[in-house]
Order: sequence, then C-alpha cells, then structure tokens
Amino acid sequence: MERNPDNRAISEDTDAPREADRWEQGLGTSTRSTTHTASAVQHLRTPGLTLLWHTNPYRIGDIYAFTSLSEVPVHLSRTEPGFEAPLGGSSRALADPHLSRQPIRFSTNEDGAILLDRLDSSTKVEANGVPVETRACFCPNEVEAGVVLLLSKRIVLLLHMMDPPMADVPDMNLIGCSSALVRVKHEIMEVADLSSPVLLCGETGTGKELAAHAIHAMSDRRDKPFYCVNMGAIPPNLAASELFGATRGAYSGADRNRAGFFQNADTGTLFLDEIGETAPENQAALLRVLETGEIQQVGVAKRKKVNVRVIAATDIDLAQSLKVSKFKSPLFYRLASNEIILPPLRNRREDIGRLFLHFVNEALAEGRREALVDPGPEGRPWLAAPLMSRLALGDWPGNVRQLRHVARQLALASPKADRVNFEEKIERLIGSESVHTKS
Repeated sequence: MERNPDNRAISEDTDAPREADRWEQGLGTSTRSTTHTASAVQHLRTPGLTLLWHTNPYRIGDIYAFTSLSEVPVHLSRTEPGFEAPLGGSSRALADPHLSRQPIRFSTNEDGAILLDRLDSSTKVEANGVPVETRACFCPNEVEAGVVLLLSKRIVLLLHMMDPPMADVPDMNLIGCSSALVRVKHEIMEVADLSSPVLLCGETGTGKELAAHAIHAMSDRRDKPFYCVNMGAIPPNLAASELFGATRGAYSGADRNRAGFFQNADTGTLFLDEIGETAPENQAALLRVLETGEIQQVGVAKRKKVNVRVIAATDIDLAQSLKVSKFKSPLFYRLASNEIILPPLRNRREDIGRLFLHFVNEALAEGRREALVDPGPEGRPWLAAPLMSRLALGDWPGNVRQLRHVARQLALASPKADRVNFEEKIERLIGSESVHTKS
C-alpha cells in the first residue's frame, strides 16, 4: 500500500486524481481547492463532521470542521461543503449523486445545541438510527459522545467535537486521527526516550501491545530487542525462572541453563502484559529489578546487572487491587510514574471507518484478493452504509480487537458471489458480536 498526496491509503494501481474526476463530473464544477491547509486550523475544540463511510473508500476519514457555526450556518449537500483529509489536502464535496443538491442546514441555538434542519432537501437523514423528518436538536453532551448521521442510506457521518489537527504527530502504526488517539500519540512521544517504566491502562482490545511497540520504536532502543510476556499466562511457580532465568538443576525439570526474559531483552524493551495477574511474591522480585536494575537467576546467589526498559499493561483497575491487597502499592507507584490510558473504541468513534477499512484491506490482502476500490459515483458500495451506521453505533465491549474480528469475517464473505447472502451474513455477524445500539 502507498498513500496519495491527501494522506489516503490507496492501492498501487490506483490513479487517485482520475478517480476524483469521475465523482466531480456530475457536479458541474470542480470542488477541489487549490490550498493545502486543513480547514480546522484553530486553537479551540470545535464541532465538525468526520466521514465514516462513503462509496469511494479513499474518502473515509475526511473531515469538515464547523469553524464559525455560531455566526454562519453550514449547508450540507451533494456539492457542499468541502471535506479534507485530517492533515490537510484538497477539498472535495461528498459528490454522491444520491444526495440532494438542496442542502440540509446545521446551526446552533443559545444553549449551545446543534440544530439540523432538512429544509427542502430530499436527502433522507437518520440520526443515531432515528429518522429525522424535519428538524433534530443535539445537545452538547450528545455531540461530545458523537451523533451518527446516515444520509440517503449511502453516506455515514459522525457529528462530534474536534481538536485542532496535529500535523507533527507520527503515524506509529496506530490507525486513526481522533483527538483521543492523538493524545495517546503525544504521550508516547513524551515518554519514549525515558528509561523509567511505563504503565499502559485500558480495556481489553484497546491496543496496549501496539502502544508498547510504538514506544519502543520511537525510543533510542528501537534497534534493540523487544520481548513481550503475558504475565497472566505464566504459572506463578515458574514466573521467576521465566523472567529472570535459571540454572540447570535449580528445580525439578530444569535440565539446562536458561536465560529469562530480562536477559533476552537486555539493552532493549520488555513488555509485561496483564501485569495485574502477577503473583505477590513475583511482584516483589519485579520491584527489586526496577529499583536496582539487577536480576537474580533461580539457583544463582549472585545478582546480574541488566539494562531493560519495562513497559507494563493491564485491563484491570490496579488502584482498586491495592485496596484488596492483590497488588503491591510500591510496584504500582513505580510503574505508574508514567501512565498512559488507552481510550475505548466508543470514545473514538471517528476512527471506526478508518479502522474498519484498514482491517478489511488487511484481510483481503492476506486472502490474495484485491483491496477495496472506488466503484465510481453510480457504483455499488462494498458495504451498505446502514450497516456501517450500526457498527458506528455499537458499544464495542471488545474494542478495536472486536472490530478487527468483524471486519475480517466480512472480508471473507465475498459480496460478488451472492449479494443477498452477503448482507444477511453481515447482519448475523453484527448481532453475534454483541454490538449494542446506543439509546
């Protein structure tokens, strides 16, 4: 995969400008701007729209910020406004011929709520799954949580609050441009070159291991070893030998000398996943290593110096574990000196479209199938927009890992063979993944 100048992932054989022209032919005018600056450049958070789904997959993730909505209403139609890639680029209207040229209007009232008026537009609108007949009003809390808008059963937008774009934030192999993810990237940059431990907290499936890899890759240890160990999968009686190593005959079954994870990761990074599952006696040993930089192999009296950067992760509340004496407070405070909290997917809904597209194309590539392409303005979308609307409204208890599973399963169900059966399978898969609709 490569990227076009607008920061969109494209397939190698795609001529992005030519594809854009196909969409603009039906508009009667070009909607591409001559500037290359993001429309959301400002200092304060502002409401705006993120494109979660479009027939043209290159458009997914484009944004439009309401920079002065309190003064000038925003009109949304087939031909306006111009959406841009998050880091700037050419500005393009939605251009879908199934949308009306007559706009719907966004404005605000004195309470800070955002009003959506359909006016004379024939574009059908659903907001969080509920049809909008004439007008809808979204209070600030609703906009903060994100309002999923389905337009003419073709386009899915998220109305939400936006932070100013951050062009200097590296990709880090963390997919998405949401404010929550950008915050995490900034925190990763701040701790990357430190030698002190980092504690990654977040629900299951939020990408803690990816964040650990990102910290390592951004650090001056990037060319050194990176080892990952699941503390929850190591039997308590074997944890010491697994972590610190053991000599032959140190215990029953020790038929050879073995290095532990700390020795293997020397000069590099050791990622301790599920740190909250560590047995109390091994917590004390970990604390000694963090404080002294020395390990003691099982069966050896002499300590050995190691230079290891420790990154730990947990999906449980360690502070609560302290209260019930399941986790030792000295180790917690040593690890939590640098704490990064990974946001759940429901708090970064604007990334769902990009993540879904990435996972689908990843699965298609593994199956040696072609990546999603632009079928043109009259083409049939690979995924029906109402189904993406349902995905965007989900609670996602399994977070990004769960979304990846759904996307990969859908990628295996080729829509070319039987379109009806394909969409029925999608419905079953969404239901089986316990994706609950927001009320």
